[in-house]
Amino acid sequence: MNASNLRTLLTISLVLTPLLFAVGCGGAGKTEVGASTEPGMPGARDALTGLTELLKYVKHEGLPAPSSKRDFMKYDPIFPDIGTLVQNGKVVYLYGAQIDPGNPEEKLVAMQADAAENGGLVLVSTGEVKYLEAAEVASLPPGGKQSKK
Repeated sequence: MNASNLRTLLTISLVLTPLLFAVGCGGAGKTEVGASTEPGMPGARDALTGLTELLKYVKHEGLPAPSSKRDFMKYDPIFPDIGTLVQNGKVVYLYGAQIDPGNPEEKLVAMQADAAENGGLVLVSTGEVKYLEAAEVASLPPGGKQSKK
C-alpha cells in the first residue's frame, strides 16, 4: 500500500468513525418510556419492577403489603428507589394491592403518576410492567386503594 492510499484510508476512517459512533449510540434525544429525566434518579420502569420484587418479598415473608407512603421507609435499605418514587409522587401504588402471577386476571397494582391521564407504565397483579394507554389504565380493576393526596 502506498502513502497516498494510506492517507486516503486514514482520512476516510477519521470521518466515518464519529458518524458510525453517533449512529450506534441510537440518538441522544430518544428516551425510553418511564426513564428518569433526573440524573441519578431511577425511572418509573425501575421503580415498578422493584415494586414487583418488594411485593413478592413481603408476601414471601408473610408481612402486610404497604398501607401508606411511610411504610415504604422500612424497606429502604433493601429497595431504596421504590420508596423515594412513591413518596415523591412519581409512582402511584394502590395500597393493599398484591402480586399474584398464578392468577391470570389483571388488576392495577401501581402506575406512573400520570398514566391514568396520559397513558404510561403500569404494574399489574400478574407482576408484569407494561405500557397502557389512558383508556386501558381506566378499564383495569384496581387491586388496592389509592391514597388521598
